Amino acid sequence: MDTGHLLQEFPPVSTQSWEDLIRKDLKGADYAGKLIWQTEEGLAVKPYYRAEDVAGLEYPDARPGVFPYARGARSTGDWRIREEIYAVDRVKANRAAHSAVLAGAGEISFRAANFENASDLNELLANLEEIPVHLENAGVPQLRLLIELLNARQRPAPVSTGWNPLANLDYAAEVIAAAPATLVPFTIHGEEFEESERPLSKKLDLPWQQPSISWLGCKSATWTLIAPQLRLHFHFLLAPTISFKLPSCAPSA
Repeated sequence: MDTGHLLQEFPPVSTQSWEDLIRKDLKGADYAGKLIWQTEEGLAVKPYYRAEDVAGLEYPDARPGVFPYARGARSTGDWRIREEIYAVDRVKANRAAHSAVLAGAGEISFRAANFENASDLNELLANLEEIPVHLENAGVPQLRLLIELLNARQRPAPVSTGWNPLANLDYAAEVIAAAPATLVPFTIHGEEFEESERPLSKKLDLPWQQPSISWLGCKSATWTLIAPQLRLHFHFLLAPTISFKLPSCAPSA
C-alpha cells in the first residue's frame, strides 16, 4: 500500500507552535528546569529536535570511514565489550585477560602492565592474537617494540596504545610512517581541550585544528593515512554530533 500521500493530509507545524503548546502545558513552570537535561559534561539536551537543528551541519551526509571522517575513521561501529586489566605483573595480566575473554569480553585494555623488551611483550600478548588489545601506559620504547613485533609477525586483531602524539611530534611522524595497519598508536583525550559553545552540533577545537596536530598532518603526508591511527577519547554520557575541519597544508617551497 502506498502511504506516501498520508502526510500530505496534515499541515506542517512550526517550531513556535510546538513551543507555545509546551509552555501552555507547563502552566508557568520553568521550561529549562523541567525539560532541558544538563549532562555531567555540560551538554544541554533539548526535549525534542527538528530538521532545522541540524541544518547548519557541514557534513550531514558524511559516512563513517570516509573523508573527512566527521563520523569516525572506521566504516562500522564495531562495538565491543572491553575488559580493563589493572594487574602490573605480565603473567597475571595475561591470565586475567584470558579469563575475561572466556567470560565474553571482546577487547582487552591493559591499564598498568609494563613491558621492557620483546620477550615481555610476547608474554603479555600470548594467545590473544584474535582479540583487540589496548596498552594504556605505552611510551616511546614500548611503541618501538610494538612496531617491530607487528611488522615481523602479522596479527589479525588491532593493538592500540594510550600514547599521546603531542608528547613528541617528531617521533609521532616517524610512527605514522612505520606503523603497520594493525597498530593504532595514538590516543588523544578530548577532555584535555576546552569548549565554549553547547549547541547540538559540537564543533570541537580538537584535535585537528590544534597547531601541533596540523603540523603533524603536514609532516606526515595525508589525513587519510593519519586518521585511522588516531584514537579519540571522550567522556560523554550522551555523545553529541561532532564536526571538525581538517587543516590544510601549505605547499613546501
